[in-house]
Amino acid sequence: MSKKTILITSVGSQVGEGIIRSIGTRRDLLKIVGLNSTAENPNNFQCDTTYLVPELSNNKAFEQKFAEIMSQERPSLVLSGRDDDVIMLSKLGRDDPELKQLLLSGSYDLCKTIRSKLDTYRYAYSNDLPFCFTIDVSDEDIETQAAELINSHGWPVLIKPREGYGAQDIWIVSDWVTLKKWFAKKDFVLQPFLSASTSLKSWLSSFQKGIPLHSSAPDTVQDVVQAVLGPDSSLLGVFGMHTQMKSGRSWRVTPNNNEKLLALGRRFAETLGRDGWRGPLNIQTRYHDGKYIPFEINGRFNGTTSARTELGFDEIRLSILAFLNVDLGDRDNIPADYLHRRSNDYAVSQGKISELELNGVWHMRG
Repeated sequence: MSKKTILITSVGSQVGEGIIRSIGTRRDLLKIVGLNSTAENPNNFQCDTTYLVPELSNNKAFEQKFAEIMSQERPSLVLSGRDDDVIMLSKLGRDDPELKQLLLSGSYDLCKTIRSKLDTYRYAYSNDLPFCFTIDVSDEDIETQAAELINSHGWPVLIKPREGYGAQDIWIVSDWVTLKKWFAKKDFVLQPFLSASTSLKSWLSSFQKGIPLHSSAPDTVQDVVQAVLGPDSSLLGVFGMHTQMKSGRSWRVTPNNNEKLLALGRRFAETLGRDGWRGPLNIQTRYHDGKYIPFEINGRFNGTTSARTELGFDEIRLSILAFLNVDLGDRDNIPADYLHRRSNDYAVSQGKISELELNGVWHMRG
């Protein structure tokens, strides 16, 4: 059987690393092509072929290079490495039906909805799905809405980018003076901090003594359900997990087979599937008042894809089998009971980096 080519955009991201680690040594039937805007990232050299591409912000230059690579490599599947890539690819796919069939996502409009926490809240509300109460801080009546939110949930609250990801630029606010400074700012939303613990509130109070050089908010746990939808938008599988976070990254991951969480994943998958979604859905929740309340959805694989694979949910294998009719086969290891995630060291040859910088492309040898 000839190899099928999968192309990963922004392969240097945690998402790209998660996809490659999930595939592992099961590469006999695949050719992995990566795109990245920086040459020195070690993920580049885990691919069979990697292309150096312009940054996505340079739209025309990127789209031209992307078209050239697509014509040359003719991939069977294109996987997004970042949320911005999901939007960009769905926009290109809107005008290119052939490309659209290679993407694991939905329509351009649906991708934009999922990208925005505020639009996701409105989408969920209109479809009778639970989602964390979300307010646009630039609304004219933001002070009234914020007061109602605080009366219902108390302090602290969270300020988040409307289209942020990966816990970046998220602020915990615990008083009115600070909160009012955010009012009228564009592209930010307000959400309650669901089930804020006593230790978290104590940690916030400690900042009255000064700002610690190194610190991470305690008890920032979340429960996540990952769903995978097939080419016809049917559900291929769901998996729940409980994650403990440090500095915005999960460090200890355990399976969560609670039926409430899994049922929540099925409901979102069914609703988004009716609207044409295909591929992965990552639904992040907080357990609050006996319920799992979603606060963010990602329409892509992510950095914990490899963690779920280790725990027994082989979502990359499921996806490639459904979309390409290629079975990667079983992994050698027995599924873990829990996963402790730590940073890795990567040795990278300057010769490989120089080759990629000079030629704009690097090929694995041997």
